[in-house]
Amino acid sequence: MTPRMALRRLMIVRSSARSCTSTVIVMVERPLSTSRAVSVRTFGDMRLGVQCSTRQFVHMEIHANQVVTVLVDPEQIVLSRGRATLSMGNCLSCTVQSIHQDQVESFVSLELGDGSRLCATVETPGLLRVGIYEGQKVYAHFPSRAARLCLD
Repeated sequence: MTPRMALRRLMIVRSSARSCTSTVIVMVERPLSTSRAVSVRTFGDMRLGVQCSTRQFVHMEIHANQVVTVLVDPEQIVLSRGRATLSMGNCLSCTVQSIHQDQVESFVSLELGDGSRLCATVETPGLLRVGIYEGQKVYAHFPSRAARLCLD
């Protein structure tokens, strides 16, 4: 493994560790083949949709009003300056706290309305093209399969 790859893996692990928020499970939907849809609400009153496997669902004994942590894969977050009509299940309003740019990809630290942190890994040319900068209000879009549930 090259030093650059090691640095990238380290930053993704750090980003993934910070891309979390404490939430309460609001509703559990019926299984869709091998996965279940779980609707969660953050303590800041934001709703998220999360897909989890039946195995994870049974192992964690997921039920309504349970407090969990939601981890979001930073590489599956799409940023936009306005609310977009994308087919992704989750859209969160947030503020850009910091941007670390590299030649190929950038690491963007976002703050949600309730103070939770979310980190996104996006391609630098795309970030420059959209014109996202520190202090700007943006929308973070990600599919429900990009989020994972963890017990507190």
